[in-house]
Amino acid sequence: MLDNQCALFSNLFSETNAFPQTNMVSMTKKEAKAQARRKERSEALETLQQAYNENRVITAIDFEWISFDKKEKIMTEFGWSTLSPHDTQKGGHIIVEEWQTKHNPWCESHCYLYEWGTVEVVTQNEIGRKIKEILANIHMDAYIFHGAKEDVDLLNKLKITLDKPILDTLLALAAKIGKHESMESLATACNVFNIAARYLHNAGNDVHFTVLVGKVIAEQEVSDHQVAMARVPKLTPVKPVIPNMDWKLCLAIFTHDSIPPHELVGPSDLFSNTGLSIAGEPLLKEGILTLLKNKLDSFPGEEIERRCNIILTQQNIGSY
Repeated sequence: MLDNQCALFSNLFSETNAFPQTNMVSMTKKEAKAQARRKERSEALETLQQAYNENRVITAIDFEWISFDKKEKIMTEFGWSTLSPHDTQKGGHIIVEEWQTKHNPWCESHCYLYEWGTVEVVTQNEIGRKIKEILANIHMDAYIFHGAKEDVDLLNKLKITLDKPILDTLLALAAKIGKHESMESLATACNVFNIAARYLHNAGNDVHFTVLVGKVIAEQEVSDHQVAMARVPKLTPVKPVIPNMDWKLCLAIFTHDSIPPHELVGPSDLFSNTGLSIAGEPLLKEGILTLLKNKLDSFPGEEIERRCNIILTQQNIGSY
């Protein structure tokens, strides 16, 4: 009887002690994972600082993309910007023709508002070849991203392999402040260092500011207070500024806002002085682009939508 009781207590003791041991193993894995993340961020910061301090030629790459099934990502824009040792930047912005009217509903659409040059439109079949050609002609020492994973995945999809070191402003800045999640937004990163960025979520603009963010991360310190003050709230889904149906007609709202709506839907020669190519590719020339930017800055969102609805109603193609 006594032997049976001893065996029973022995089993209970073993079972009750099994739980703390399991928790200890779980905590150890969690701590190891956190330590690995800290090491990754620390190495990212060290690599970034070394590249900028040694005046390396650095090229930023960014894609804008959409996803219909949360699995396959479809690229809509590509941007690149190269910083030379003389602090000069050169880059470009490409829109994929088939997807130029499709936008991520979680961010504002600025696909035509590239601030640093002209917009180029290529077909989906041409985009891979075009990117390979661009990268082959840039003699850089490193690539830089603000969060590299998704962009590298899209490059892999195009069978493009990066043969230079990869810098990541997202990880490097996280190493400085000890946090990762708060720095997911490039807009927040720009605000931290008082970089006046606008029309983000345009691939060409994003890469321009990613290069600048990397430079100040390498050169400046940052406090928790700066981060708290700079944080940009997450957006709720928004409509694109320019409707999908016929953006050329809606663009006329901003460039001919003194013309009555019914005159805006007349012959295509009405657009002859806008700089638009009516018969060919829907490309924006720099003059019309500047006008559009100025109008978008001065118009409230409700007024933009109202004017778009007027044009769409005149065309009998529904409302925005």
